Amino acid sequence: MCPARKTDLSEAAVTEAAPEWLGPALEAGGQSVLQESVLLNALRNWLSWSVTSEIDRLAPKFWPLSGGRQVRIEYDVEQAPMSSLRVQDLYGVKIHPSICDGRVPLTLSLLSPAQRPVAITKDLPGFWAGGYSDMRKDMRGRYPRHDWPEDPANASPPKPRERR
Repeated sequence: MCPARKTDLSEAAVTEAAPEWLGPALEAGGQSVLQESVLLNALRNWLSWSVTSEIDRLAPKFWPLSGGRQVRIEYDVEQAPMSSLRVQDLYGVKIHPSICDGRVPLTLSLLSPAQRPVAITKDLPGFWAGGYSDMRKDMRGRYPRHDWPEDPANASPPKPRERR
């Protein structure tokens, strides 16, 4: 394997090196290698550790919430990267979450307590200042047992519930 090529992630370089990284996977797995997860693992195995570590740092699979919970980041959707989470989980968040050293904002699909989408945003502070108040009115009527603060950016997220 050519170490210099392992750090070049251009489409041309990866395509040219396909016999190196895809060949062994095809020999071992046949047609099942065409599954996305198998292809991704074959490519990751070909890349150097430093490159895969940098990819994982810049494009993580999860982002942490206060309280220790982590939310999955989906990269295979049109609004990618996207995370879906309850509105209440974002109480106290003043800066919109992002990846790639702050260059790419996450698209947030905000969910009701019933896990149904109620809003999508790439600007959480703007949502808190604008659309949240209308959503709050609707949600307070539907979910009166849940906390719907007037100032969610300065509110505390709910304590994690214990599983039954």
